[in-house]
This record gives sequence, structure tokens and C-alpha cells, in this order.
Amino acid sequence: MHGICALCQDETNLKESHLIPKFVGKWLKRTSATE
Repeated sequence: MHGICALCQDETNLKESHLIPKFVGKWLKRTSATE
């Protein structure tokens, strides 16, 4: 996927892993019903 990086404002190939911020992943792990 090609676009402009929200962090550095460079136009480059974007990684899909960056679409979901790290803090969202941490929140999902903390609040999940299973551990």
C-alpha cells in the first residue's frame, strides 16, 4: 500500500501493521475475556 506516513509525512510504501496503533493492541490484550 502506497501513501503518506502519518508520523514522518514521507510518501512511501506503508506497512499494514501500522494501521492499528500499538496502544490499541495493548488495550485489546488487557481487556480481552481470555488471557
